[in-house]
Amino acid sequence: MVKMTIEVTDDWATLLGVKPDMPVRIWRGVSEQGTPVVAYVFGVAVHAGGDEAKYAEFASLFEYRPDAREVETITLGFASDSASKKDLPSK
Repeated sequence: MVKMTIEVTDDWATLLGVKPDMPVRIWRGVSEQGTPVVAYVFGVAVHAGGDEAKYAEFASLFEYRPDAREVETITLGFASDSASKKDLPSK
């Protein structure tokens, strides 16, 4: 199991390889072992029956704005151990 802590950024990317191309929010963080990570998140499911106000606040993190800063386009796939640091977006 991998545990990581991630924080939302104001950056977006476009995920290619799905129909239609999908905007994804870029989250950055660190694994439990201290490895820097980048997550491309298009949505998160939350447990039903929770606090509606907290859900609305959380859901707002996934509202794509056409004027959002789009920093890259990525092709659907998974990062591997062989991926070089140049393949990961910088802060």
